[in-house]
Amino acid sequence: MGWGIKSQNHSLSLGDQSESLDVQECLRHLLRETPDNIYFKDLSGRFLLISHAMARYFKLDDPARAHGKTDFDFFSAEHAQEAFDDERSIIETGRPIIGKEEKETWPDGRETWVSTSKEPLLDAEGRIIGTFGISRDITDRKLAEARAAEYASELERMNASLLSDLALAGELQVSLLPEEYPTFPEGVSAQESALRFAHCYVPSRMVGGDFFSVIPISNQVANIFICDGMGHGVRAALLAFMLSSLFREQARSLSDPAACLARLDRELHAVLKNDTDTWFATAICMSINAETGTFLYANAGHIEPLVARHGRGGVETLFRENEGNGPALGLLHNGVYENREDQLRDGDRLLLFTDGLVEIFNQETREFGLSGVSEAFSRTNSLGVDDGVQQILNSARAFAGTNTFEDDVCVLCVEKQFMKAKEQLSP
Repeated sequence: MGWGIKSQNHSLSLGDQSESLDVQECLRHLLRETPDNIYFKDLSGRFLLISHAMARYFKLDDPARAHGKTDFDFFSAEHAQEAFDDERSIIETGRPIIGKEEKETWPDGRETWVSTSKEPLLDAEGRIIGTFGISRDITDRKLAEARAAEYASELERMNASLLSDLALAGELQVSLLPEEYPTFPEGVSAQESALRFAHCYVPSRMVGGDFFSVIPISNQVANIFICDGMGHGVRAALLAFMLSSLFREQARSLSDPAACLARLDRELHAVLKNDTDTWFATAICMSINAETGTFLYANAGHIEPLVARHGRGGVETLFRENEGNGPALGLLHNGVYENREDQLRDGDRLLLFTDGLVEIFNQETREFGLSGVSEAFSRTNSLGVDDGVQQILNSARAFAGTNTFEDDVCVLCVEKQFMKAKEQLSP
């Protein structure tokens, strides 16, 4: 190419073929056609030979125009010095540099990136007479990586903000649960109350779709509500929050559980009428008289509560074969619900819970089930209501072999305490 490089004329044999390729012609073809930047330098870092692609990279109309020049003629002093130092190291040690990613800073302030490999250039006797290398422009990739890093950073910031909001929502959700329960009659201690309550609420995520409420509507009567929103996480939590708000609005004015559920069903439809997705929640509404222990209850597709009768042993369900159960809230417009009546006598306990307590599996994929809950509940007769609820959860965890639950778990226990004649409630 007329750049002062002396070389013997060699040819490459193609085996049995009669043709042969001239080595110099192969090199010229490579330097002309390759899209990569290929270069050869002497011991002083002066260019001896460059590819056409590198000439275009340097904005030269002819590769020969780079002959005798150095990186300092094309790049910023800082980048040129770094490249020079790398090449001096190769010349002094004979060790190549493979796949180094370099940021190239140009005199006009532009920045580009290349992936570079450099080797020592040897003469016929194996002496180092310079360096040669190949570099590929990776600017687009580096810019894409930088954008991806920015997106990842922004996503991390947004996720942190979302997690903070979810944590706050979880705290708000827990704050809506009772910190202390009403007593009957009002003003007595929990130990003296005709009804004692205990609960445990364990969301499977930062927010949960289960909720319950105990609201006194007189000195003798309390309204109880428990619900389980469809799904998990934020969607289920929003549904539970809507239902809890709707229930609180009417709890003090309604003593008919079936009418309460029917109204909740209608109001939930009104709120979600423009949403094409399916939203539903199972629920139980109950009105209990603290003095007599008599209670009315209505079921909207919820799992059966259990009752432990004092002195009789064993546990029984209130609902048998879904007798009297209405549809889940939100499934049907104008759902029809039916009141049932039962009674807690002194020492009896009632257990309401969501299906997260039932649908727990052990390592053999056997379900804890309603039978597991019943058995655990039956073993709590000698415990206080608070300890009894914790014992039920501990039994479920022991069965599953884990402390976490796949679904939200909400448990509420109601105990009718023994009352002396002088402690009868006033109307």
